Amino acid sequence: RGRHQAAQLLHARWRGAAMRRGYLYKEAQARGCNKIALGHHRDDAAETILMSVLYGGQFEAMLPRAQSENYAGMGLIRPLYFVREKAVRSWVQAVGITPIKCACRVTKKPEGGARAKVKRLIAQFEQEIEAKKNAPPQPDPEMVKAQQEAQLEQQTQQAQHHL
Repeated sequence: RGRHQAAQLLHARWRGAAMRRGYLYKEAQARGCNKIALGHHRDDAAETILMSVLYGGQFEAMLPRAQSENYAGMGLIRPLYFVREKAVRSWVQAVGITPIKCACRVTKKPEGGARAKVKRLIAQFEQEIEAKKNAPPQPDPEMVKAQQEAQLEQQTQQAQHHL
């Protein structure tokens, strides 16, 4: 039941995003533009993939460039696609931009919804990976065994040579 509700929620959020994009496409066309640019960054892309797998049971990703299926001749670009969220936040703060808070009622919940959960999961994975990077290197057991066998072989040869 919980997974079904999560999938329905994601579908509802997707519909909302599609409606916002539709408005942007219409406005861009009215102004003579052939593309809209969205501010999704690398972390958004990673979160979206994990959300689609964990909550939707399928692998879907947002792409850095796409052609609109509903608005002929219109494209979508995500210029920040390869930029980490941390870098975007630093730049926004450095230039003094005040971000607009998301109006979605799901993100205003204390737990923050599915995206917030996935964001925390990714942060946990990153911490674990970073801890492993900073940990002293552990010798590979197979390499240790091979080295010990080589030393034993060398000692055996030396002992036979002295006989």
